[in-house]
Amino acid sequence: MQRDGKIKKFDEALRKGLVNTVEDVESYKLSICHPNSAGIDIGSRENYVAIPPSVAKELGVSVVRTFPTTSSGHYECVEYLVDCGVTHVAMESTGHYWQTLRNALEQHGIEVEVVNPRHFRMVPGKKTDVQDCQWLQLLHMYGLLKGSFIPDEEIQMLRTLNRMRRKIIEEITKQVNRMQKALVGMNIMLGNVVSDVTGKTGMAIICAILDGERDPFKLAELRDGRCKRSEAEIAEALNGNGRKDLMFELAFAKENYEHQMACLEILDKEIVKMVESLPDAKPLDEDVDPDPKGGDEAQKKKTDRRRAGKNSLRTDVNMEDLLARKTGTRITDLDGFGVSTVLTLLCEVGRDLSRFPDAAHFVAYLGLAPRNKITGGVLLSSKTDRNKHPAAIALKSVVPSLSLTDAPLASFYHSVRGRSGTGKAITAVARKLAIQYYMALSYGVAYVKKGEQLRKENSEKRKLAKFLATAQKLNIPIDYEKMQNCCDAFVQ
Repeated sequence: MQRDGKIKKFDEALRKGLVNTVEDVESYKLSICHPNSAGIDIGSRENYVAIPPSVAKELGVSVVRTFPTTSSGHYECVEYLVDCGVTHVAMESTGHYWQTLRNALEQHGIEVEVVNPRHFRMVPGKKTDVQDCQWLQLLHMYGLLKGSFIPDEEIQMLRTLNRMRRKIIEEITKQVNRMQKALVGMNIMLGNVVSDVTGKTGMAIICAILDGERDPFKLAELRDGRCKRSEAEIAEALNGNGRKDLMFELAFAKENYEHQMACLEILDKEIVKMVESLPDAKPLDEDVDPDPKGGDEAQKKKTDRRRAGKNSLRTDVNMEDLLARKTGTRITDLDGFGVSTVLTLLCEVGRDLSRFPDAAHFVAYLGLAPRNKITGGVLLSSKTDRNKHPAAIALKSVVPSLSLTDAPLASFYHSVRGRSGTGKAITAVARKLAIQYYMALSYGVAYVKKGEQLRKENSEKRKLAKFLATAQKLNIPIDYEKMQNCCDAFVQ
């Protein structure tokens, strides 16, 4: 009986197309996809280039040749590949060394695939640079390698600035922590009476301390009128000492903090300027004006400006309208998508998501999809990859604040958190946010909102149906027909 049950399951899988028949497997043959291909192992000093052995024998050259990583070496490598008739190249994505060579190859009409080393690291025999480039060439010739996703050049430049901005914000945080450490070492507990030591009250007190003021009551008089603590409470917290080493550390950290803040303002202006230089996208929503300079300004839709955070872009430009024009849809209207999040996604994955066949491929690229490991019909693991993709990090960072709202994803977060824990709940919500971003850029925000509304209505319908079934089971005197009509009316 058990064997008959397995046979039935196998037949059902065959009928659904989950497995292939033996004839399909036997008819499959490995074919050459790129006969004129080459493999390049990228290094910091030398690049190892391998061409097909048949081409090398015909031209009377060696299969593997090395070229320096200088600009002249790149030009020599490109000329060599063009003379050999190479049309496709697979190269290893090692650090940033591949970028200049890839650009030089693409300028001469050679298609380049930048491959993740994890996809071909099982090299037969001893692992050397010569073996790596030949193994790359062989796998790419049979079409067994898949190139990494690389956005357009304009998005790459914007991504460079945005990543630089993130590093500057991290450095600012370090300098703020150093200032707090120095203050605590002098027993000046400024962080206990003000919410932010870099705010108006905190910076005024720090500047006065560095100028030599030690009287806590005079320091407390610098309190801003909006501060919740009284002058007496602030003065009590500022009664400390003035050690010379800690004063030097405080002054050094403050100077670095102000320098980094000035750099951040300059970088923000450059980022906004680069975003404005992007061509306007075809509008997917009716409320997105492709020509912001034309038409009556009074008739345009006025967006509610959200409260800007500490790490928001420092600009007078309405970034919500600007991003709506560049993406073709107003993604900031969706729950969880602020200006910073949308800008990070735009810089990391760009606007053209046609490289991803569907939302599932996009989510898998970000590392938010389960990586199932199945052997012998048993699921060993379904954890997600431990990657550090900036887009995935940006989506995960908004989940804690989103969970405090009344958005539909907030209830989903608490549901998953109760079953699987906080970490998996954050990943699950970030996955749904990534799907919404993909759908918004592909079909518009209206399409996403319609799906969210339908999901909410179906959820409410299931809750009412469950309530009716429970009440009927407990023999509670309820007019079930009237309740069912209310349920149907609510869904409609």
